[in-house]
Amino acid sequence: MKLGKNIKAIRKIKGMSVRTIQRLTGYNYQALYHIEREERGISITKLIAFAKALGCTMEEVVSGTINHPKEEISNEKQV
Repeated sequence: MKLGKNIKAIRKIKGMSVRTIQRLTGYNYQALYHIEREERGISITKLIAFAKALGCTMEEVVSGTINHPKEEISNEKQV
């Protein structure tokens, strides 16, 4: 399972910095760095915190796929 890589990919897609995720989750920079590099495992508690900070579901973090609401997709195409 590639949870750390999925977290990093979703974070980048959403234009969020590591510092923003750090502030929203309360986890320190080194922990985030190691999780994103797959050097450290992730607990369910952390998975929930990351999903919430990223504005997505746990399923989206696990799968690495973000499901955009139709309104969001149509707005992106118009911009």
